[in-house]
Amino acid sequence: MSSGLEVQRPSRRDLMRQCGTVALGVAGTGLLAPAQQAAPEVTYPFKTWQLNGQDAYIFADPATKTYYRTTTGAPQVRMSKNLVDWTAPTTMLTNPPEDQRWFSNEMPWACEMHAYKGKYYIFYTRHNSTTILAKSELAADVNPYSVWQTENARATVIAVADSPLGPFTGLDNRRPAHDPRFMTLDGTFIVDEEGPWMVYCHEWVQKIDGGIEAIPLTPDLRAAAGDSILLFRGSDASWRRRAKEYNQGTTPAINATQSAPYVTDGCELCRTPNGSLLMIWTGPGGRYSYDEVQAISRSGRVRGPWEQIYREPFMHGNRGHGNLFRTFEGKDMLVVMNRSAQGGLANGTRSEFYDVEITDEGVKVLRHRQDLDGQVGLSLEDKTPPDLYLPPNQVVDATSPAGAAVTYTAMAHDWRQGPVPLKTSHNSGSTFAIGTTTVACRAEDSAGNAAEESFTIHVKGAGEQIADQFGLIQLAKPRSGKFKEALNAAQSRLEAGDKAGVRKQLNAFQQLVRAESGKALSVSLTNKLLANAGRIAAVIGP
Repeated sequence: MSSGLEVQRPSRRDLMRQCGTVALGVAGTGLLAPAQQAAPEVTYPFKTWQLNGQDAYIFADPATKTYYRTTTGAPQVRMSKNLVDWTAPTTMLTNPPEDQRWFSNEMPWACEMHAYKGKYYIFYTRHNSTTILAKSELAADVNPYSVWQTENARATVIAVADSPLGPFTGLDNRRPAHDPRFMTLDGTFIVDEEGPWMVYCHEWVQKIDGGIEAIPLTPDLRAAAGDSILLFRGSDASWRRRAKEYNQGTTPAINATQSAPYVTDGCELCRTPNGSLLMIWTGPGGRYSYDEVQAISRSGRVRGPWEQIYREPFMHGNRGHGNLFRTFEGKDMLVVMNRSAQGGLANGTRSEFYDVEITDEGVKVLRHRQDLDGQVGLSLEDKTPPDLYLPPNQVVDATSPAGAAVTYTAMAHDWRQGPVPLKTSHNSGSTFAIGTTTVACRAEDSAGNAAEESFTIHVKGAGEQIADQFGLIQLAKPRSGKFKEALNAAQSRLEAGDKAGVRKQLNAFQQLVRAESGKALSVSLTNKLLANAGRIAAVIGP
């Protein structure tokens, strides 16, 4: 294996074979004394593609030059020297007695490992379904003001050990670090200028609009050093706000079976070259299903402010809950879980590895590492055209014989590039002729993917505007029929091509309106009718 974990791409036969054993070298030189026993051989019989990838986390320990892999499930860890061959699992910890912990024996989620001040810490999500934080009565139609789903105790537990293999001991098993009324998951660890923090996801089950929050920790990580703070909400992600699937109006009403609009999941943080704080996080939504997206705090502080990086989810196709780490060769890598893995040997949840570059503007995915994971992987070829965000069809009144100047707002956005130029057949602010004009729009990204859509602008001429005057008069319900007589006469003169006759009838109409101002017609309606009549006269022209 060369520098950078360049492993020869395996054949199908190689993928189906299990590896043999790899012996760890014994420190020192010379012969062993007869009384000494050789170090036990460590075997690596499992391949990455044979392992469940649910919430897989890779901890690269420089002290042992070993990769440690944890997942959702039993609190166990596997070791590897090359990210391909893995040991059998080793149990890292056992639950304390029931009277000494708030959580139950339910399966832990999303275990991840960190080194801090000479110790090893794991952050993993625990549950207790018998501890009800809030009970929903919606399904029974008993209480219309009930919460929309029953909420159970869920939070991240922190444990410490002297070795990545454990045994780990919980720092405080009696209560979560944050408010125990919070239903949270997927806590992670970061240190900034203020000190250590736990950043976690506040469950959509409880919040509906799920959140990413943080709580400061004491230097020994045993307790909270302050209150939780909100970093951002799931709905803050610009890629969700702009997605057409989420651009059709207000969020639907919540009921007993309503899915949550905004899920937040699997947050993790790292530093960019200039010291900004980068967060990757996951949430279903839009065209991409389960997606890996990113946000950045350019201040380098956990408190932010946080900015959602406005481009394509860099992992999609049911991929997410990623983990960034640096190899012992100094290369940055990403491992994600593919929740619907296909190809290779695996169907189901599997891990996928990608070479990445961490830039000051976010994570850039360089290539998939099938040699490490045996999976088909996400195609990095850009075949997606830009999205066009166009106004609805518009209807305006002409202001002159030439029509009307119309302004509109339209844009094109590419999930990889961000905003791209939008070409239109008629520019915003130009004069549109009386009648209907189709505005053709086209945008193309740097990969040559093009999108074309259109909208219409209808400019009302004098005849349509006179008809609108009828509608306004009918709303006022005046007793006199003279208003309609004057408008009918103006319409007849217009159809006959008698411009002078139209202007004469419009003047008569205006005199009637002024006479009834504050009587049969309100002052505001009077002003509107007079302005409209003046504009119609201008449209007719000299």
